[in-house]
Amino acid sequence: VRYLLDLQRFQLLARAALQNAAQGVQPTEEELNKAYEERVGKDKRIEYKARHILVKSEEEARQLITELDGGADFAKLAKEKSLGPTGKEGGDLGWFGAGQMVPAFTEAVGAMKPGTHSSNPVQTQFGWHVILLEETRESDPPSLDEVKKELTAVVQQESLAKKIRIRRKRRRVIKYKR
Repeated sequence: VRYLLDLQRFQLLARAALQNAAQGVQPTEEELNKAYEERVGKDKRIEYKARHILVKSEEEARQLITELDGGADFAKLAKEKSLGPTGKEGGDLGWFGAGQMVPAFTEAVGAMKPGTHSSNPVQTQFGWHVILLEETRESDPPSLDEVKKELTAVVQQESLAKKIRIRRKRRRVIKYKR
């Protein structure tokens, strides 16, 4: 028990020391601008406006696709058949970015053309989806001011990690000289 308490104490002290050291590193405007361009500013983002119908089985989803291929109304089918909370709104998901949905769903939507529904059911941890991609649009990335706080933390962490690597490298050199 004493050993575990000492270990916890050491970890807390180490975490506090790292946080203190990170706060002592204030990135310059140049560093923040560079981080912004590398991570945020250069990318145009695609947003999707879609609907979906969530069902329990692949068989149900395939039957829905067959009905849609025959001219059935997507919103009406969603209201009648979807298990998801958006079913009552005709499966409307509104506008969303790639990172806002689970990977399988995002991948399926990204491969579709606006105005089409999925030709194969999409499985996620929630069940089986039939998706209708209504529209896409490009959105501008957030401004530097909007992400400045997050970027400051990232730059601080990177700077601190670099300092730690340098100190560890120096220790190894000293250790080997003995």
